[in-house]
Amino acid sequence: MLLDARSRLAAGPTEAVVAAAGQVILGKERQIRMAMACILARGHLLIEDVPGVGKTTLSHALAKLLGLSLPTATSPVLAEALR
Repeated sequence: MLLDARSRLAAGPTEAVVAAAGQVILGKERQIRMAMACILARGHLLIEDVPGVGKTTLSHALAKLLGLSLPTATSPVLAEALR
């Protein structure tokens, strides 16, 4: 029962974040919800996909909406290529 009450309390703010992120990242509601599930479970999230599909945008949007800092990791090869 306690879990049920907690999930109802979290539903409102969670839906607000999903809706706001959906305004920035169009057509990716499933991915937004999966990312939110990881965040709410206090887990780690690794987003893998082809270039240009919004991975970084999703990360930055969720961090901003949730008031979080966003540590990023870039491979040494990519970092060298960007110099």
